[in-house]
Amino acid sequence: MTIWEISEKADYIAQRHRRLQDQWHIYCNSLVQGITLSKARLHHAMSCAPDKELCFVLFEHFRIYVTLADGFNSHTIEYYVETKEGKLWFALGRLGTLLLAIACWLLWQRYGTLDLRLLDMRMQQLPLGSDIWLLGVIGFGLLAGIIPLHGWVPQAHANASAPAAALFSTVVMKIGLLGILTLSLLGGNAPLWWGIVLLVLGMITAFVGGLYALMEHNIQRLLAYHTLENIGIILLGLGAGVTGIALEQPALIALGLVGGLYHLLNHSLFKSVLFLGAGSVWFRTGHRDIEKLGGIGKKMPVISIAMLVGLMAMAALPPLNGFAGEWVIYQSFFKLSNSGAFVARLLGPLLAVGLAITGALAVMCMAKVYGVTFLGAPRTKEAENATCAPLLMSVSVVALAICCVIGGVAAPWLLPMLSAAVPLPLEPANTTVSQPMITLLLIACPLLPFIIMAICKGDRLPSRSRGAAWVCGYDHEK
Repeated sequence: MTIWEISEKADYIAQRHRRLQDQWHIYCNSLVQGITLSKARLHHAMSCAPDKELCFVLFEHFRIYVTLADGFNSHTIEYYVETKEGKLWFALGRLGTLLLAIACWLLWQRYGTLDLRLLDMRMQQLPLGSDIWLLGVIGFGLLAGIIPLHGWVPQAHANASAPAAALFSTVVMKIGLLGILTLSLLGGNAPLWWGIVLLVLGMITAFVGGLYALMEHNIQRLLAYHTLENIGIILLGLGAGVTGIALEQPALIALGLVGGLYHLLNHSLFKSVLFLGAGSVWFRTGHRDIEKLGGIGKKMPVISIAMLVGLMAMAALPPLNGFAGEWVIYQSFFKLSNSGAFVARLLGPLLAVGLAITGALAVMCMAKVYGVTFLGAPRTKEAENATCAPLLMSVSVVALAICCVIGGVAAPWLLPMLSAAVPLPLEPANTTVSQPMITLLLIACPLLPFIIMAICKGDRLPSRSRGAAWVCGYDHEK
């Protein structure tokens, strides 16, 4: 995914360089910053930081380079750090850094180390204090964009280039979620209220993000609010897993953590499709306002099909990857409703209903974006004169769209791979459910309405032939 995003950024540089040759150094600088950000991300993904202080340095490395990732404002060739949005992101980033620094200092004072392995062992005897946990949740929550700590998210996405916005959404904000998860799992003795707080924050973030997205017309700002919605959905899964740890329910732990982590991966895929596809449309039309587009499906058919796949995955429609991750999270809610604690039994059905309403908002938003942007007649001259996107842009978007399909169809085989991320010795259950049959059902679900239509079509009355209307013999007299 990083390679595709960098490829898209490189194509932006190559294409725009023809128009603004005197600004070539800005674009090259933007590419180098994107590569550096990706390198830091790969180092973190390979777990090269076993201790908290090195993790802390890597997080700060992310924040600094993300501030410069766009390098300039795409409309005014103005450095991003000089804009209001850039200053807001930088200020909130420093606030998060301060809170995490205080949390690290308290960890050192209480446990005498910042090594994650030693912390995990020592917290089994002396559990993590709620003060440190709250500082970590707020600090990482600023990075993840959890509501009400989301002020920088829509502005940063709306004013960044499409590849930079994709990096914001698919990489940077996920680091905050992984930080919250790591902090909550240390010691393996999380109290119940930690999980409840994460569940409530996740539900608020998902619902409010979906509601605000439905009211937006700037496509990148709309996708930014949908990123908040999916951050909330991921947090719901992680919160269910932390609640399972407190209630000592292995099945709830497995369903929550596996569902949350799988949706984290899936969101990175389909949101990259959407941001890069929206960037391709902007590249050919110069518009991010969907009301100024229309008819783009005929002008850019490849991007149109890829965007349809990404929007369907965002709306969690089968057989795409967005459906697979959310389905596991739904299962964790059903398991939560059967737990022993009263508050958990109360929250389980409420969260399931809330997530269903959020899914309905996503479906409405999918229909709005695709219908207004890609269907109908062009509403501006730029939309009418649009042409196909450059080859490298199209290849990047299509490759990610194919990954979205694979992530949904191959979910029965991919989900067990995440069992290593669950702090439990999980074993496959002895069931008679066939994994290929699940895949066939996922493929058949979207075809079911068309099959029903074909069956019902045979019951219709035969078509009637229409002749001339009876006019009481006046035609005969003529």
